[in-house]
Amino acid sequence: VLLPEFRHRSFAPSAVVLKEGEPSDAFYLLLKGEVRVLRATGAEMQEEVTRLGPGSYFGETGLLTNRPRNATIQVSDEASVEVLATDRKGFDALLAGNQAADGSLAQALLQRLENR
Repeated sequence: VLLPEFRHRSFAPSAVVLKEGEPSDAFYLLLKGEVRVLRATGAEMQEEVTRLGPGSYFGETGLLTNRPRNATIQVSDEASVEVLATDRKGFDALLAGNQAADGSLAQALLQRLENR
């Protein structure tokens, strides 16, 4: 495990890992499987923005901006996923202990905000 604050978690196919509009309280590293990134389009409709696979991460935007989740993350229908997850304390420790992680997260955040 990267840091002691990270915990291994599994989610079943089609499970919602986090939901758009909810408080941002965790950061996830995707170890196995695939998730869909969904955004609300109005009238209770969602559109798939992208899919993420192993080595990807999500949940950082809300933690960095102190805003609610800006997307829903749902496990694909095909298979379960495995992640390492941490709360804000663990996320802050990751950034404090790794300048390279801080830079790559900042770049990812900027790119995601531009694609909104």
